[in-house]
Amino acid sequence: MEAVNEANIDPLVHITAVLKNAAGSESDIFSTQVQQAGFLDRLLLPQLTDRIEIRSASQPMTLMFERQLRLGDVLTEEMLMILLVLAGALVLMPMVLIRHFRAIERADVEHERSVYLATHDVLTQLPNRYLFAERFNQAFSDWQVKGIPFALLVIDLDHFKDINDRHGHEVGDQVLRAVANRMLHSTRTGDTAARYGGDEFVMLIADLQDLESAQAKAARVFGSLSQPVMTSAGELSVSCSIGVSLCPVHGQSLDTLLKAADQAMYGVKQLGRKGVAITSVPEA
Repeated sequence: MEAVNEANIDPLVHITAVLKNAAGSESDIFSTQVQQAGFLDRLLLPQLTDRIEIRSASQPMTLMFERQLRLGDVLTEEMLMILLVLAGALVLMPMVLIRHFRAIERADVEHERSVYLATHDVLTQLPNRYLFAERFNQAFSDWQVKGIPFALLVIDLDHFKDINDRHGHEVGDQVLRAVANRMLHSTRTGDTAARYGGDEFVMLIADLQDLESAQAKAARVFGSLSQPVMTSAGELSVSCSIGVSLCPVHGQSLDTLLKAADQAMYGVKQLGRKGVAITSVPEA
């Protein structure tokens, strides 16, 4: 084996020469040193092996050739760079997508919040006059299709200014929130309670049959709102005046029906407050 010149051997090929003696035992007589393959080489690429038997009566020998393929055997440096860039992109892509979807989610939440603030009263969380007008349009369209009347209630708290003057605006806000909560509990599907400004509220009562059913619903709302309210200043008595108008009996527009209900409400005020009245304004 002295004739073997390791300088002419591929440094990546591991060659082993095994000699068998007459007794049949084997001994390594030659083995080349080979550069250790990298982890990815061993993980991704196969190892090539070959075996040559030299059958000789005097010195039978076996030559073993082993060659671990390297990435450099199948990929150029340019291809390796491209793969590294692609691998980096694959690693970063989930992070980029997560950030992208989170940004979209935050934008959606902010949009919903902006829409809510634009259509609801901040203090009571009730719809404001803009959303109430939209709900009126929906109810009016339903009436045009189904012919089922609906009512508007204008509700004004009695002596609310006295509560603010005597106990402060914080207590007055507590009363407004309590009234709003009671109004919400008085509504059904299709009804809408809204704060129109100050201590004035409005309600849209859907699917009514006649003036009597409108007045009965208004009476129930009046009973709920006239219960004492517990505040930080103690239990306070609360009452209200309610005016009622019915579509289409008293009008077929929001302004007309609100004006009619408002006049009925002021009629209650003139009679001493704390009551319910249906407008007598003729159909517009």
